[in-house]
Amino acid sequence: MISPRRVLVFPLIVGLGVLAACAQPAPDARPAGQVGRILETIPGTVVSASQVTVAGEVRRNSGVGRQVGSVAGGLAGVGVGGVGGILLSAGGRIIGGLLGGAAESEASSPSQVGTEYVIRTDTGETLTIVEIGDAVFAPGQRVVIQQDDRGTARVLPAG
Repeated sequence: MISPRRVLVFPLIVGLGVLAACAQPAPDARPAGQVGRILETIPGTVVSASQVTVAGEVRRNSGVGRQVGSVAGGLAGVGVGGVGGILLSAGGRIIGGLLGGAAESEASSPSQVGTEYVIRTDTGETLTIVEIGDAVFAPGQRVVIQQDDRGTARVLPAG
């Protein structure tokens, strides 16, 4: 028989997994992969900033929800002995992983408000970049575009 204490652990761990999946990095946070890498920096001036709706998932799932759900599901079967406990634990890991992954995907909202910036670079090129969130930069404002080797770019204030 599964103890009431063990039954309470499962929802708690799944809840923590969902919260971890919802966590958004701070605007000044940098991915660990950028440490020690050279990023291309392109100076320019904002020509226009238009509000857009960004449809679909913007970020990849980190896998935290799936992992936490899988562990929590496996723990649900620990209190049951014998073959039944092994099967319950294995089934719990699979179902918990699926539920945790689904919860993390759901945490990534299906549409968000974004800003489409048209930027004229100092070399005369015109580039368009969409960022999540309301407009931070106004037309005429000097900015730099920071781009990594995968083509991911963001707009930052110049200077």
